[in-house]
Amino acid sequence: MDGPVNNRFGLAFGLHDRGMVTLQRSNLDNNLDLNVKVRVFEAGRESTPVMVAVVAGTAWNGDAPLLLDGSTRAWQYYGQLTANVMLGDRFALGVVPSFLRNARLNQEEVENAFSVGIMGQLYLSQHVSVLGEWNISEERTDFEYDAGTFGIELETGGHFFKIMATNSVRLNPAQFVVGTPFSFAPGEWRFSFNITRLLLF
Repeated sequence: MDGPVNNRFGLAFGLHDRGMVTLQRSNLDNNLDLNVKVRVFEAGRESTPVMVAVVAGTAWNGDAPLLLDGSTRAWQYYGQLTANVMLGDRFALGVVPSFLRNARLNQEEVENAFSVGIMGQLYLSQHVSVLGEWNISEERTDFEYDAGTFGIELETGGHFFKIMATNSVRLNPAQFVVGTPFSFAPGEWRFSFNITRLLLF
């Protein structure tokens, strides 16, 4: 299950209608991520609803690299503010400012990283949409570029299938916030497939 591709498995549980807890693992650096998301604000009209949530999480990297003194710095911590608005019946827009503590695991000094994610989704029909997102991050060694993604989503019977192209191979929140070493040129695109299943109890 761990290869040869970079993959992620996750399980999210709704604690109530305003919050959920998520546990997810990426095989890149054996990254195990736990976060809590709480919806804190709702406003807008019926045609333009606005929702704001906060996310707090921590990640442990089982394959964190050794530092010069022989130790590792495996833990990361992050916070995000998620703001989404639906513009009419067909277009959704989201903005996600993020903060990450311990951004690069192989550095002697602990680094903080800030980024701003922007996403849009256009619904072509009840079950088909196209989407794109861009994560604006600070340029740093080994992570010179912003991460971008575009693709198509198919919804059917509680399943959401996404087929996407991206210049990032980093999957969990504590990984992609810092950026990517690959440019957004077509020769650097990676293709990905994502399945989300909703289970109602």
